[in-house]
Amino acid sequence: MYQIRAVHIRGYPVLCAIPRRPPKDIILSGYLIPGGVAQVEFLTHVMGRNEKLFEDAEAFRPERWLRKRDGVPTDTAKAFSSIPFGFGTRMCIGRRIAELELHLLLARIVQQFEISYPPDAENVEPFVRGVTIPDRAVRAKFVDRQQLTV
Repeated sequence: MYQIRAVHIRGYPVLCAIPRRPPKDIILSGYLIPGGVAQVEFLTHVMGRNEKLFEDAEAFRPERWLRKRDGVPTDTAKAFSSIPFGFGTRMCIGRRIAELELHLLLARIVQQFEISYPPDAENVEPFVRGVTIPDRAVRAKFVDRQQLTV
């Protein structure tokens, strides 16, 4: 069986930046950001790869998102290290629907198919064109699980 190269939303967010214009003056990292004038960009693509925020940032490790490790609550500040849907009053209105549909789709796919990535396939890299898309076709192999048991 081929090893699948994991693609994850933290490392490859759909939107590479989230722009905001603060209504009041704020100070970020010692810099004055004038309210209503300047725009601040949350660089989600950069944040997801920041080693200060994510140890071994390039690795796919779903356990990063556990709310407790060894019975101890994790650092809540890290919860804002990846905000692909935004946060607060301007958060993506479709977030809950997108998450539910994603979980249902993935559950149905893995129930019905064994998925592999051919070893001779080229690595797919992100390409930003307003939203992040693959820079070439993704060559994944889907084998019907019913055919495997026959």
